[in-house]
Amino acid sequence: MPAGADDADRIRGLVISEKYGPYIVVLCEDEMAGNTSPQHRGLRWSGLGVLLWFTGCVVGFAALRPDYHHATKAISELGAVGAPNMLWMNFLGFIGAAVLLALFALQARKLPTEIGLDYRLLLACAALFAMNAVPIQMGSDGDPDMHAVTSRIHFMFAMLTPLPWLIALSKLIRVANYFRRRDLTILSGICLVGFSIFALAGIFRMIPGMPGLLQRLSFLFFLFWFALAGWLLSQSTPDTHA
Repeated sequence: MPAGADDADRIRGLVISEKYGPYIVVLCEDEMAGNTSPQHRGLRWSGLGVLLWFTGCVVGFAALRPDYHHATKAISELGAVGAPNMLWMNFLGFIGAAVLLALFALQARKLPTEIGLDYRLLLACAALFAMNAVPIQMGSDGDPDMHAVTSRIHFMFAMLTPLPWLIALSKLIRVANYFRRRDLTILSGICLVGFSIFALAGIFRMIPGMPGLLQRLSFLFFLFWFALAGWLLSQSTPDTHA
């Protein structure tokens, strides 16, 4: 049964689920009122920040190259060996965004409710994202030179980067559904499925000649999750049901 309204702001309990294990639920007055706690504002702004920052870097550095087309060129080509502003794109774009992802993960650690969001997986995702700053080497045919060591390193980390995030979302969907947080469940489910579809479509080249478009669509679901999840998690707490 839902907790009574008169006692809602005093709830401090331990919710036990045989299926999901123990989760500490600490509900404060501001959260029960639906307000954003000052200590959680960093979660909201770091999530929104990584979306705007990385998008701004990609659009901005691409604008400096008249021969660059978003639909046909991969994001990594902006930081390829010999590319204009190579160092700036890799440092500001990949490492800068990774710092914001790490800040999001550290803010998630401070959440007063344990709803299944594993900040350690998000930290791992941030660390792997930073390693995408290793530049690829382009071949004479205009495609990445996979014989180059840096290209192999880059693509290895590019493939590994989303895995911790996908695992974190899978866990969050399961536990958020238990706590009847349908907003988090729906958001995470849409982003997980959307990212997977476009990422696989890009890997297997299901739309010939459009690798850049497919990559950007997968990035959209990845970054959009951080922006909206940060807002939702800073705004409210999960319902508690016995």
